[in-house]
Amino acid sequence: MPPAKKSKAKKDTPAQRMAKAVVKRDVPHPLSRPITSFRIPVNNAALPDEDWGAYHVRYGMPVIKLHRYRGDEEPHEACQVPVYIGSQPTVYLPLPMRYRDAWVLLSYRIVYWANIRDFWKAETQKNLPPKKKEIARFMMPNCAVRLLTHILARRLAAEQLLTLEWQQQEFGKELVSVLDEYLIRDRRDLLFTKFGDVPKRDVKFLKSDPCNPLNDKLFSA
Repeated sequence: MPPAKKSKAKKDTPAQRMAKAVVKRDVPHPLSRPITSFRIPVNNAALPDEDWGAYHVRYGMPVIKLHRYRGDEEPHEACQVPVYIGSQPTVYLPLPMRYRDAWVLLSYRIVYWANIRDFWKAETQKNLPPKKKEIARFMMPNCAVRLLTHILARRLAAEQLLTLEWQQQEFGKELVSVLDEYLIRDRRDLLFTKFGDVPKRDVKFLKSDPCNPLNDKLFSA
């Protein structure tokens, strides 16, 4: 009988190799849970004007309010985000204090890209020279893609916030991996890069805490 053929071991995918590289990496001020996959999708779709209202849930700026978590005897000061449907806050979304600046940044980016998209849309409707008209027609959907990416990131973050346990023993230590991921990818221009395609030079950032002030110099380099 001919010898049995040895089955070839399956090779790791680029994403699996990246995840292993992140875990093995040693950094001075790491995340307790490193980013070993991306939850925010790489988006190439523009947000149509008629769908804007469906995505445009209004959030206020984070405020400090007294909140009683599960197991608490007394309420604690906690960061919360007002959510508007109409003119008055309908609910308040609890937000770990460490992500207050991250939420503000993400919200301002949504406003920024919405305004830039509207600017280029107005330009396409003007009587411009052909070259300028072409630029405007290119820039409007490009900005709409970035707008939808940031809206998706905030929606995913809000969904994750609703799943946190908010127990007393974890007070102030809750992690929101979507916001950690957003900060890292935003700072390293990786929002439109798939996880398996992250450059080797950026592997260390996927394990570094973007909210730790001691990492400010690392992320600004």
